[in-house]
Amino acid sequence: MEIQHYDILSSADEAEAFAIEAAFQEEVKRALSMIEGVVPPGNSDWITFVLLLLSTARYKYLEKVEAGAYLVDTIRKGENHQLHFEEILLKLAEGCSPVQLDRKLLGVLHEIRKGESFRANFGAFFEATLKHLSGKWGKSSNGRLASNHVSRELLKYVDLPKRARIYNPFAGFGSLALNLPEDSTYLGQEIDQAKCNLARLRLAIHGKEADAGFIVECSDSILNTPNRERFDLVISNPPLGLRLKNYSKFITESRLAENWVIEHGVDLLKEDGQLVVLVTMGFLFRGGADEKIRKRLIKEDLIDRIIKVPANSPFASIPTAVLVLSKQKSLKQKIRVGDPTAKASVMNLDDFESIFQIGFEQQFRLLGESSGAVRPSSQMKLISNEDVIAAGYNLLPERYLMQEVEGILLNEILLEIKGERVRETIHGDLLSIKNLLPEKNAGVTGIGQIVRERGSIESVLYSEIPKGSIRINQNALLIAIKGRNLRPTFFVKSEKDSRPFYLSRKVKAFKVDYNKVYPAYLVYQLRNSVTQQQLEAYRFGSTIPQLRVNDFLRVRISLPSVDEQKAIMNELSRIEKDMEQLRKERDALAHGQQVQDDKRYAALTHTLGRPAHSILTGAKVIMNFITSLGEEGESLNQRYAVGPGRGRNLSATLQSFRKDIDFIKRTIDRGDNGFAVEAYSKTEVLLSDIPSIVKGLGISGLRFDLQINVESDASWKAASVKISPELLRILLENLITNANKHGFTSKQPGNLMQVNIGAVDGFLTLDIRNNGAPFPSKINRDAYIQEFRTSDDSIGQGFGGHHINLIARYFENPDWELILDEHGSFPVQFVFRLPILLNEGQKL
Repeated sequence: MEIQHYDILSSADEAEAFAIEAAFQEEVKRALSMIEGVVPPGNSDWITFVLLLLSTARYKYLEKVEAGAYLVDTIRKGENHQLHFEEILLKLAEGCSPVQLDRKLLGVLHEIRKGESFRANFGAFFEATLKHLSGKWGKSSNGRLASNHVSRELLKYVDLPKRARIYNPFAGFGSLALNLPEDSTYLGQEIDQAKCNLARLRLAIHGKEADAGFIVECSDSILNTPNRERFDLVISNPPLGLRLKNYSKFITESRLAENWVIEHGVDLLKEDGQLVVLVTMGFLFRGGADEKIRKRLIKEDLIDRIIKVPANSPFASIPTAVLVLSKQKSLKQKIRVGDPTAKASVMNLDDFESIFQIGFEQQFRLLGESSGAVRPSSQMKLISNEDVIAAGYNLLPERYLMQEVEGILLNEILLEIKGERVRETIHGDLLSIKNLLPEKNAGVTGIGQIVRERGSIESVLYSEIPKGSIRINQNALLIAIKGRNLRPTFFVKSEKDSRPFYLSRKVKAFKVDYNKVYPAYLVYQLRNSVTQQQLEAYRFGSTIPQLRVNDFLRVRISLPSVDEQKAIMNELSRIEKDMEQLRKERDALAHGQQVQDDKRYAALTHTLGRPAHSILTGAKVIMNFITSLGEEGESLNQRYAVGPGRGRNLSATLQSFRKDIDFIKRTIDRGDNGFAVEAYSKTEVLLSDIPSIVKGLGISGLRFDLQINVESDASWKAASVKISPELLRILLENLITNANKHGFTSKQPGNLMQVNIGAVDGFLTLDIRNNGAPFPSKINRDAYIQEFRTSDDSIGQGFGGHHINLIARYFENPDWELILDEHGSFPVQFVFRLPILLNEGQKL
């Protein structure tokens, strides 16, 4: 878990360690809850303020304080200035609004001090508090917290010499310094005064004080670069996407913070120094200033490694990459390129750590060495600087890691039609992406063809032609170079029509060698999965993916003789017609079966109506009779409850009859759509088996990426939850399919659903969230779990909340949470907490 590296749990066995961890997290949450109830208003920087209060309590500044004193004055006294970190704490206090230590606040802080973890290992308590606060108040505090996980990973890619000198611009809360060797020296710079002082306190608490060579300056890294010093390592997790528009070109020509770190960081290195920086994926392919920097790095042979990091990883919420530069590379003119998640369809925190720490990083180091211990794979490859130059200085890892494909290059059968660029305002037939034929439901043999007869499409295409469009006057294959789909379309001119047509900049035209390729076969090949994998490797840009013509023509396709191509397409056409006929027959049978089912369930409802009515009436009569007996009836009621095997009174039992009959009637009314959780037996499932259940959902065709994150440890093999694995799958599939249906209108880059799995406070927590459309304004949890009915079963039963609620209650989690925040990054969030059992069945 997150705090294990502080060695709190090193001496405990697995079961005891699990209990200690749960107690530790509970102590932190309890402390924060207590502080939140008494904090004075007006403190906008929650992180600084809360950690300041905890630190002054820990280091005995509040030992002899009378209620009403101000915190700044209390720190200044500091028992004759002999307490720890007085200067740092004073600066932090001066940055907050005046804080009066009233009796209630002092009482809370003294109560928190009694906690075992607070006293025994304040460093771990401090880190856990910082993590909780950053998650809870991160937006309002405007803080940037690079986790210890991130800093540990960034440092794995360098071998620091003894007494290494490290420079860390954009230091934030100083996370990168926490994992440095004790004999190293560190210079971090942070422009925000509060964050800088908090970083100083944080390092000092962990034994890395300024006197020991760990210095954090409150200064602007760009204006106060230590140009006279040279470092063994320059390392940074800069604010991604930060534009440096407020600086004059005399100071820096860098456009973004990451550009500045690379350009100036290289100049600050010793002769054998290294630079490690987290960059956005855009840096690896954009033109302009980014391309200029990439050309310099290739020319000077500085790039040692590029490691892709997926979105919403422990590093960042957007796609990023770790860039490692070295002035003395072991492999000259070579670059190690890696994507540790290339084989994974989902992102798992445990997998992420293991492939970086062991499987991936060790192999990555061996890659290219003479031992030949590691062969290139879909996760890593050794490329040359010449490969990068040939690719137009594009450094995206996926273009180098895609699997080798047999076949011929498209540039052997296609030739780009350059056309004539429009330089004046004119009118004509304009073809843009929206006019190309959609790939959806086109079928394998759909040729994708527009035949223009005079006047037939003028109403659709005739418009003002934007400057920069291309004039074409011949038959052509058209493709879209923006977006996720090529939408291949053949534009065929009528022999009687001499007019040209015009292409928007997002559409490209190609002349086809019909002696080598049959049009329908070409479209079929451009739509298949092998081609799509190649295109994904060549596309760039996360918001609206783009494709360069040269890269499109690098795609390979299988190309037998033209006669074979025609035979293949004829056979596919026959199969497609047979499939369509089968679909029609299936739909007809299904319609007939549905009609029969409706009649059967209507008859069943009618048949069971009288006995159901009799049971309900009888139960009501008995309940009324018990009530009429007064005290005697109440006594009878209670005597029934204490009988063997009953556990509830007679009235409650009769009431349950009514509920059961209602449930049976609703189930019969719904026919095959009925649902009873009690039919699924519960078993004890080890926590370590839960991730595999979630990963095995096997849902495809989603409009979003499904990401699974697991925070586990060794204790998961000794604890379990009592659930039905099948019901767990039903619950998750319900949430996933409903999000796909209601939250996302189409597949777009950045669409995301996360399933976060962890253990906190004796419960297995399942946190399922998505960044799709928020819920309708009138829908809250109560409305969500109501049992909605629709006349058309294909539409579904409301939002599915009724079934979800049934399963959660069956799993002993009736108070599961539905968190709706329409302005948040994840507008919809479900949180389920399942009680954890030890091996002997005892709940934690």
